[in-house]
Amino acid sequence: MQHSARPSPGIRATTLDEGDNLGSTIAVLWLNITFRSCNWRNSRRFEQRASIASALEEARDSLAKLGADVTVHSSPNVSVSAAIEQALVHLVREGATNIAKHATEHPSVTIQIEAIENDVRLELANSIAETPRNSLVPSSGYGLDRLRERVSLLGGDLSTQMVGGTWTLTARLPAR
Repeated sequence: MQHSARPSPGIRATTLDEGDNLGSTIAVLWLNITFRSCNWRNSRRFEQRASIASALEEARDSLAKLGADVTVHSSPNVSVSAAIEQALVHLVREGATNIAKHATEHPSVTIQIEAIENDVRLELANSIAETPRNSLVPSSGYGLDRLRERVSLLGGDLSTQMVGGTWTLTARLPAR
């Protein structure tokens, strides 16, 4: 009987080509592990819920370790329901992971969260490369679609745009 080693359907094989940045790949993997460390147990009773403040701090610190110049603006009067807070935490984490995967080598990053009337608005903006970066980290390609769906189910909207070398993700959700 002959066996051949094939990766499972969920795992992609990658090769290192000249110009690929192994350090960035390792950093993105570390970023994903860091963001998910509070959720490593399967049981919800052991899972710690992250706050918006802790997610912003994680994103700032993790992206800075990758060489990003990160600015975070958070309005002190942002008060949201638990469901909206967890959606915002997820948006910040996924947005930071996308920045680590696709931004320029030393991106300029701005993360802003503010209360607007009965809503909360989150914006992540970062400089992007003129040519797409060849990331060694496999991607499903559904991240933004899933974020858009999550935000929509909570009564909000999510938009993305690229203008003048800056990629911007903006989400607006009802505060309650």
